[in-house]
Amino acid sequence: MANSRSAAAVLLSIAAGLIPAVAQELPQPTTPTFRTGARMVLVPVVVRDREGHTVADLRQEDFQLFDKGKEQPIASFSVERSQPTASGAPPSQFIVYFFDDVSLRDFGTVMPIRAAALHQLASLQPGDRVAVFTSSCQLAVDFTGDRATLQEVVSKLVPNPVHICRVAPDVQLQIVLLEAIVKRMTHLLGAKRIVVVSAGFGVNAVEKPLLEALIDEAAEAKVTIDSLHITEATGAQSGMPGSAADRGLSSAPSILDTQETPASLGAMRHAEGGAGQGPGTREANSENLFTLAHGTGGTVIEAGNKPEQSLRAF
Repeated sequence: MANSRSAAAVLLSIAAGLIPAVAQELPQPTTPTFRTGARMVLVPVVVRDREGHTVADLRQEDFQLFDKGKEQPIASFSVERSQPTASGAPPSQFIVYFFDDVSLRDFGTVMPIRAAALHQLASLQPGDRVAVFTSSCQLAVDFTGDRATLQEVVSKLVPNPVHICRVAPDVQLQIVLLEAIVKRMTHLLGAKRIVVVSAGFGVNAVEKPLLEALIDEAAEAKVTIDSLHITEATGAQSGMPGSAADRGLSSAPSILDTQETPASLGAMRHAEGGAGQGPGTREANSENLFTLAHGTGGTVIEAGNKPEQSLRAF
């Protein structure tokens, strides 16, 4: 295996598909039944040579993965490199704009948010790398410094689109996606920030430990989570009838589709998202945004009627 040195940080992410565990149910008078399942495990790897330089020319066949002494198949393999800036220096800041579009119902609210984000992206600095994801998983673009690509994706933002994300029935959609984004950012070098644009999302007693785990994981990865809280009128309508296809949207690669995500959650159901139906629910939903921000050293800003000014404040 030929080794080459690279000044860029190299992250080798291996999503290892563990062999399905077979558990036999209690014997029945008739033919016994079996239940099978499979887990996907993310194994991030950084490979260095004897002098401490990262090795960049590795392939999937160069790796073997073992679990309790038994070799396991590698389901997917990718190499991630920090993209140098135009000046040749590595990126200094990584920002994710997470638009919780399933919580937004009013097209009149989304339009100024979209315009504000487009304006903000126009002022990217050479050291900035930005990614955009939505809770519907309709829109997604990984870290890039290409303003045109980012603006094209954001320009398609609409309220309450068709949900194509599927997660386990006992977890909150937004928590799963944010966890995946944090995992994606863990090994990046530089300042790391997630800006959540949301009307809020509910977290029940069962899901509260997952929210706390997300905060701990973000803090450990030194990822700050800011929140731009959007307030909408009760019963607001999107004003955009029809399916996502009718609105000019196409299915985009989701953060759930990458090797950096808890893929084992599987396609179980369309998670229920969105703001609550009553004032009390909305208050509880917005409180989770404060919990996320305060737990990771972030800030919560009420968007009001000036989303551009609010985004700029971050």
